[in-house]
Amino acid sequence: MQKPTVSSDMPQQQQHPQPAAKFFARIPPRWRIVLGISVIMLMVVFAFIRPLERDPDAPVTITNLLQSVNMQHELDFQGVHMTIKKALLASKFSDDSKRAGMFTVRVEVQTKNTTGHPIGIDYAKRVLLVMPDGQTIAPKLVSILPMQMPESPQSGFFDYPVSTQVDVATLTLRFDDGQMIALK
Repeated sequence: MQKPTVSSDMPQQQQHPQPAAKFFARIPPRWRIVLGISVIMLMVVFAFIRPLERDPDAPVTITNLLQSVNMQHELDFQGVHMTIKKALLASKFSDDSKRAGMFTVRVEVQTKNTTGHPIGIDYAKRVLLVMPDGQTIAPKLVSILPMQMPESPQSGFFDYPVSTQVDVATLTLRFDDGQMIALK
């Protein structure tokens, strides 16, 4: 049996390894296994650390409810009719992912635009909680949308962080137009 001869006039094909294959080929097999397991472990850790997405239809769980005050205060603010329904003091609410104080005062409200055009209100800057000593606190979470469409009611809340347990009946909401509403 004769061996085929290679003619010098035929170009020889050279195979170049892919850059990724070349990189992994230089890593010993044990280190490749350790690298793979490390990547999997990081993915598992990030899956547990990332913030959980909450189902908006799930019921809200209140941890350590200390006080609940029902009320029916109505006012007009910047063209929006607002009804303050309830104030709650608790350690935590399940739909509040922003932890800022030891306790949270939640003020439940309903709003309705009474004008014929959309209105934008930045509630976080315009509705403050006034403590008994006069200190004002901005809400850490507002569930009412800032854009209020005509004749479209909204229900939601303002969450205020407080560092100490307070009597809700001693608190006041202050609106930037000068209106004050006692939470009792």
